[in-house]
Amino acid sequence: MNKYIFILLCSICCSIGVKSQSVKIGKCDIKVDSLFSEEPPWRLNDINGAILMTPIDKKDSIDIIEKYYIHLPQIFKDTIQIISELLELEGDDRLLCIPITCNSDISSTFFTGKNELSVQVYALYLIWGIYFDYRTTAAWPVLTKDGYKATINGEIVKEAFESYRIWFRENKSNLNKRKPLDYCNVQWLH
Repeated sequence: MNKYIFILLCSICCSIGVKSQSVKIGKCDIKVDSLFSEEPPWRLNDINGAILMTPIDKKDSIDIIEKYYIHLPQIFKDTIQIISELLELEGDDRLLCIPITCNSDISSTFFTGKNELSVQVYALYLIWGIYFDYRTTAAWPVLTKDGYKATINGEIVKEAFESYRIWFRENKSNLNKRKPLDYCNVQWLH
């Protein structure tokens, strides 16, 4: 019996000293030629805002697209810890694997910008989704202010992070009380 109590106490003591990190950033390297099975291999090119597939010349080197994803546990008990870890991603302008898509069937807005989304912007979008409905309040993971849009970095993203930090600090006991962007003029595209 004493052996079991000792093991239990050891596991509790070890877990107290270790900071749990639930949010993980993963790398999803994909060779461009592995995206499509047909020959010749294809490359995605952004030509005047239109994404076109063009064949890769044999003499061209095959690029590796370095993009990332944010992994959250499917079930998490400590929402405050998850939000804290997501806020720590400020400044991470690595690009995500996922495209910018609309998360609402009732939005009449279209996003026509470059289809690139950074880890830091998506971290804010994930926090929003924990408490608020994307469908009615944030159809697109695109920050907007005065007609300008941000999906990677810049002043709009900095201002949004500052607002989220104020919201988190002032409303920790009831995060549903106010919205994270209530402390600035930045909004999610809807």
